[in-house]
Amino acid sequence: TDGPDLRVLEYTGIARDSSLEKAAEQSGAGTDIDSGPLQTKHAYDLIVAGTSVQGATIGPGPGYMGRLLTPGNGSLAEDTIVTSPGTYTATAMQNGSDGDFWAIDAIAFRGAADAPP
Repeated sequence: TDGPDLRVLEYTGIARDSSLEKAAEQSGAGTDIDSGPLQTKHAYDLIVAGTSVQGATIGPGPGYMGRLLTPGNGSLAEDTIVTSPGTYTATAMQNGSDGDFWAIDAIAFRGAADAPP
């Protein structure tokens, strides 16, 4: 479909100041979608990722919860809460052929406290 692809998600428990900790993005072709490494420094980060695909996203990657699958173009919004600093990757899969385009963006938000957001 033509037009904007806008997904709106609402969360609580995120730090009010300096909440954006890190971002990662990649694009490619094929059925496996991978954001690349996302290094967090804070326990209890919320990682939110979104795909844009030529085929249709089948579902969220391991450890992620699918929040929204857009009708018409099959793009996904997914999230997870991590409980320790480290390197994380947002993944998903799309159906289609090995030549189908995909892009993914992942963002880590710092929790408001050392407890799950």
